[in-house]
Amino acid sequence: MLKNLLKHKLFVYLLVCFIWSGVNAQTIPYLSVDDAIVIGLRQNFQLIIDSNNVEASSIRNSPGNAGFLPQLNVNSNILYSDQTIKQQYSNGTELNHNNATTNTRNISAAVSWTLFDGGRMFATAKLLRLQEDQSRLISKDDIQNLMATIINAYYNVVQQKQLLVQIDSSLKYYDVQLITSQNLKLHGKGTQQQIFQSQIDRNTEEAQYYAQLNSLLDAKTNLNHLLQRSPDLDFEVGDSIPVTSGTADTTRQFLTEHNPFLLEASRNVNIQTAILQQNKSLYFPQLSVIGGYGFNNSSSSASFFLLNQNLGWNAGVTLGWNLFDGFRTRNLVEVSKINIENARINYEQAVSNTEASVSIAYHKYKTALQQMMVLKQNLQLAEENLRIALEEFKLYAITQIELQQAHRSYDDVSAAYITSLYAVKSAETNLQMLNGSLVQ
Repeated sequence: MLKNLLKHKLFVYLLVCFIWSGVNAQTIPYLSVDDAIVIGLRQNFQLIIDSNNVEASSIRNSPGNAGFLPQLNVNSNILYSDQTIKQQYSNGTELNHNNATTNTRNISAAVSWTLFDGGRMFATAKLLRLQEDQSRLISKDDIQNLMATIINAYYNVVQQKQLLVQIDSSLKYYDVQLITSQNLKLHGKGTQQQIFQSQIDRNTEEAQYYAQLNSLLDAKTNLNHLLQRSPDLDFEVGDSIPVTSGTADTTRQFLTEHNPFLLEASRNVNIQTAILQQNKSLYFPQLSVIGGYGFNNSSSSASFFLLNQNLGWNAGVTLGWNLFDGFRTRNLVEVSKINIENARINYEQAVSNTEASVSIAYHKYKTALQQMMVLKQNLQLAEENLRIALEEFKLYAITQIELQQAHRSYDDVSAAYITSLYAVKSAETNLQMLNGSLVQ
């Protein structure tokens, strides 16, 4: 009876522990790299500004702003006056009138439509379209840079977590070393100094554990800051850093078609060309049609006409041609040509710089990948070497110094392998950002 009761209590205790651990696990939300990117893109202040700029440039890109549509104006006024009039004419006649009142009312509508302005409206429409495209490219460039920063920050958290797990795993080996030293001393094959040294080694590794825990918390705080979240908000991340061994397109054609920075530089050449077309249009005449409809009513108690009223429409054509403006147009055209040349030079410079950066990034990615493969093999050897060293230490076949060396090798290689994984991922992300494939 007592035995069954104890079994029942043990079962209840284990069940409560299981439920409680499940509740605690649910209180810390899991954050994937895709979730982090979505949150970061939604909360980032600069991207909000970019979105507003894109919307503003889209509004400006309209036929009305380009000058294709007519202009319609409506004017109206009412005037009232009360005056004392004294007039003397050459024939000797005099006119004196006190409190002479005058009432004037008019309303008119006028329309003006430019039919030809030397192509300025077409150049303006092109300029507005290019400026809208430019604002979208700037936004895409900022999105890509932010994505790369978030990805690197996220996998840095994963890296710090893996390093913490590695130290925790290494502590188990130090526990085995300590227990083995105690057993050897118990059977007369070891010394108290070996026990002390084993305890010192374990305490040193445990201190390293807490230092690494602090690094993990700092990495989480940095990621929360990028996502515009509370710095103390806790979350869980993945357990691995995925890397690919594929090749990236680094040709000039691919870069010029996908890299946002190069596309911005190319658009700037087109923008300066559109401005040149705008300025050249000032050499040509401007032809417009005008029309209107108006009503005018005027009455006066002291005028020859007691009532004067007009109602009707008018229409016509205006032609204007600025033949000389003090060389202002010529200067604008010459400056525009210089700006185009500078924009082209900046574009070629940007292409050259980007190609060099992509080449460096590609070499860094490939060498980091090769280094990771070597360290992965080295980690397997170090782990097996440590396992054998522990077994031989139990048999008193090796010294404690040799066991410590195996421990250090395992710790160093494990940390180096985890760091190499992050280096590959960081190089891969940087390469994708440079060739423009990070954001499709």
